[in-house]
Amino acid sequence: MPEIAIRPMQEADLPVLIGLEHSGQTLAVWQLDRVAEQHRWGATFRLARLPRPAHVEYPRRAAELQTRWQAADLALTALFEGQPVAYVTLKQRSEAGVLWVEDVVTRLNLRRQGIATALLLAGRSWALQGSWRAMAMEVPAKNVPMIELAIRLGYVFSGYREAYFANQEIAAFFFHALR
Repeated sequence: MPEIAIRPMQEADLPVLIGLEHSGQTLAVWQLDRVAEQHRWGATFRLARLPRPAHVEYPRRAAELQTRWQAADLALTALFEGQPVAYVTLKQRSEAGVLWVEDVVTRLNLRRQGIATALLLAGRSWALQGSWRAMAMEVPAKNVPMIELAIRLGYVFSGYREAYFANQEIAAFFFHALR
């Protein structure tokens, strides 16, 4: 893992963080299989390998990011060689005591090196110092690396919703009890 520092996001970070590539690529996707019969219904996700890389669009609009960051309960920036290279935002929504991971983005050439893990662990440490009882996140079903990271960090799959994001992607929901 590169030598990074994590600190609260500062206004000066915003232009750099907005300029990060928020989308990605994947060689696999989680596909939703549904069963709907008279006396049985259900849904499962299965990992499907793709024949070539597929584009994974970031589910939030760049124009909304600054407003979302300012409304966050916690926004952290990761610095590499003194420059902002990644961020995470955490926010309480309607359910008291649950802190939602809203955004996790790392500079493209530094992905899969533990920076997002460090940001999420710093967010969890902050949540443990407060009255938060759980953390939750919604992840596009195509974002296999983020789903794998959530599972590695102890998040448990807790449901899904079709056409959840503005780009009509399926959201997979994950929950992590803190207490």
